[in-house]
Amino acid sequence: MENLIVQQKVLSKLTFDLDFELGSVGSTISTLVDAQILLDQLVDSMDTAVYRGEERFSYHQHHRMIRVLSELFRYTVNDLSKDYEKAYNISSSLFHLAVEKN
Repeated sequence: MENLIVQQKVLSKLTFDLDFELGSVGSTISTLVDAQILLDQLVDSMDTAVYRGEERFSYHQHHRMIRVLSELFRYTVNDLSKDYEKAYNISSSLFHLAVEKN
């Protein structure tokens, strides 16, 4: 009986941890979607500058945006990788707990 109570507590903790990590992954994905929209807008702006022959005038603005997006992608992908690893570990623990129960 005591073992069952311990397993229920572990299961409850793992479930809450998994929910938190999945929420974090969802938030990170939203950031990546926003960054993709900004990158698409930047490409359009750069294409327009090339078409108009204004590349030189737009260079500094475009360079700044690329630098910011590069950093944003780097940090966001690192965060997503860490969150995925945590969620995977929790999922593995849940799986082992379920196998152990049966």
